[in-house]
Amino acid sequence: MQPAIPISPLEPISFLEETIGDRVFASSPYRKIVDAGIHLSGGSDGPVTHPNPIDGIYGACNHPFDSDQSLTIQEALKMYTYEVAWMSFEEKRRGSLEKDKLADMVILNENPLVKDPKDLMQLK
Repeated sequence: MQPAIPISPLEPISFLEETIGDRVFASSPYRKIVDAGIHLSGGSDGPVTHPNPIDGIYGACNHPFDSDQSLTIQEALKMYTYEVAWMSFEEKRRGSLEKDKLADMVILNENPLVKDPKDLMQLK
């Protein structure tokens, strides 16, 4: 899924409403998907939206149409790490910090796990 699309200035909610009508309000049911035990990975659909994963994590935690469909920060981080590896059959090699796994490291200015979801865009 691309949770950054509904929050992107390139595709404002008004454009989405004009394109698919009221169905926009039922789109991207992140909570229903996760609660059903379905693997949910995140992406950016760049260059349509900015490829910064923080945008997508913010979008997943702050559902623009139905706040009940928002994920926790932990779930959104998993969506962009482990779940992406799982989707490409690489979860034994990457996707989580474990001994003998490959690791891409990101250093942020703050711990995202202790932030209010509304403030995630402040992460650098």
